[in-house]
Amino acid sequence: MKKHICMLSLLFFFATSAFSQDLAKLAMLDRVRGNQVNVVAVRDFTRRFGNPDEVSWFKTEDSFLAYGWRDGKKIIARYSRKGNWYYSTLVYPPSLLPKEVRDVIRRAWLDHTLTWVEEVSSREGSIYFVQLTDGKELLQVRCQQGGDPEVIKQLQLAKPKESNSAREGE
Repeated sequence: MKKHICMLSLLFFFATSAFSQDLAKLAMLDRVRGNQVNVVAVRDFTRRFGNPDEVSWFKTEDSFLAYGWRDGKKIIARYSRKGNWYYSTLVYPPSLLPKEVRDVIRRAWLDHTLTWVEEVSSREGSIYFVQLTDGKELLQVRCQQGGDPEVIKQLQLAKPKESNSAREGE
């Protein structure tokens, strides 16, 4: 039961992330071949992310979305129909988080463990959304390089119920 409650909490926690919103959009979009995408977008994607594994392109009413994997990072990038880059979202393990961002977050929450990172980049720069837990709560923190981290979501985890056999032994 405890595992079920924690999993539901995690799913709820992730439901509002930019990456999960993009993934939900992908499920409803038309998949297209790379040669059907503006060549400027394909070149930019390759320049930014190298040659990711399993790249899939999708067409929206006004843009293209690319989805792929590279070096343990999930990638979604959005481009205009003319091939201009709008933003990209990367999801990866905390070990790949830039050291200066990781250090700022660890100093603020010494007793928490980093569990998940989502990096959203645009022309204005990158914002890191980091999930932390201490077993009692889940925190989602927003942090920009050189900035102070800010808690944007906090979720208390349900305490496990004691079994009847544990109470009888008291």
